[in-house]
Amino acid sequence: MAVTLAETGAAVCSLVHSAGPDLRRTVATTSGHAHPWRNSDMEQLQQTWPAAFEETVRSLLPGHPAEQPLPPNTPFRSIGLDSLGVMTLVMRLQQRFGVRFAPAVLAIANFETPAAAWKTVSAAIDDNS
Repeated sequence: MAVTLAETGAAVCSLVHSAGPDLRRTVATTSGHAHPWRNSDMEQLQQTWPAAFEETVRSLLPGHPAEQPLPPNTPFRSIGLDSLGVMTLVMRLQQRFGVRFAPAVLAIANFETPAAAWKTVSAAIDDNS
C-alpha cells in the first residue's frame, strides 16, 4: 500500500506533537524492534551517506555553517530544525530518494538526528529495491 505525502506529513506531525521530552534514543526498525545505536555506528554513517542526503538536510538548515560537517548524533532540534522542519524533511527525503516510508517507520526517533534519518532512508531504499 502506497502512502501519500499528505498521509506521511499528517503522521509525522502527529508523532512530533505526541512525542514527549523523554524520547528514548532508539531507532525503530521496519520490523518494529528497537535497538540503541552506538556512536561508532553513527560516525560511520556520516562517512557513507551520499551528497544528495546531505544537500537535502542542509537545505532545511540555512543557519548551519557550510564549512561545518553535519553532526550525525546531534538532534535536529539542536541544530535548528523544528517539528514542522522534520515533517518537511521526511517529505523531501521521500521525493529525493523515490521511497515511501511505511507508517510504522514514521516514529520520531527515526528522524531525530541526521544519522538516524539516513539509516531510515537507507533501509527504505533497500526495501524498495
